[in-house]
Amino acid sequence: MYAPLYNFGEIDSVTGDDNIVGCFVAKDGKKKVLITTLTPDKDADVVTLHLTNNVTTVKVWRNNLSSQENVTANKLTFNVKAGEAVLVEF
Repeated sequence: MYAPLYNFGEIDSVTGDDNIVGCFVAKDGKKKVLITTLTPDKDADVVTLHLTNNVTTVKVWRNNLSSQENVTANKLTFNVKAGEAVLVEF
């Protein structure tokens, strides 16, 4: 088993409702995280990524649609519905 991560790339920490965050590094070196609910039958109404000062925008994928999102106060907050996921690309 792998040791738990306490930070990853531009992410200092993650807070909020029960969730799982998978951390990945793409072949091109870009870091990505996949956020989903801890159980498939319960929403994670608030999941907040606390970021370093270096991030101003990220690409976010939800339901096969991508968008550029601005980072405010070094935080990104998501609502993740049961059985769904959010992919964030840095």
